[in-house]
Amino acid sequence: MALVPIATPLLAGPGAIATVIVLTRSHHQFAGKASVLVGILGALAVVGIGMLVADRLARMLPESRLIHFLTRVFGLLLSAIAVQLVVNGVRWTLN
Repeated sequence: MALVPIATPLLAGPGAIATVIVLTRSHHQFAGKASVLVGILGALAVVGIGMLVADRLARMLPESRLIHFLTRVFGLLLSAIAVQLVVNGVRWTLN
């Protein structure tokens, strides 16, 4: 068991915090700032529901090659997202 969920860096890591800061500063009106807040709460709700349902879904699905395949595919997807975040950070720093 991990002490920190893997999804935490994507939800509240430096990339997410920087995105919220940039979006909040670019929207000067209350409606724009409220839309950023609604987006944050929506993402939090989707991830929370996913985490609540994950245990039940894991119990329903049998251990199979499909589960192992999907684990590897999602791991590769997570790695690709991490690399893209690093590339975006380097580009932003150089500009």
